[in-house]
Amino acid sequence: MLNLLKDEARCFLLVKAAYCWLRMLSPVQIMNIVSVCLASLLVEVILTLIIPGGKVMTKIIEEIRDVAGVAAGVA
Repeated sequence: MLNLLKDEARCFLLVKAAYCWLRMLSPVQIMNIVSVCLASLLVEVILTLIIPGGKVMTKIIEEIRDVAGVAAGVA
């Protein structure tokens, strides 16, 4: 990430591309993305605070989420 910030032109292009991508999304798509992010955040908070050994469970959930993300990207 530090190399990206050092390269000012690449950082500008990345931010501009992300901004253009967000502008193309419909409000429903934006709400879907926000709801998925908030749901995962809520699950992580519950696992960390309420369930004993929540950090271990959070790591397992993170690995499952990474695998699911790769599977969704392939499909």
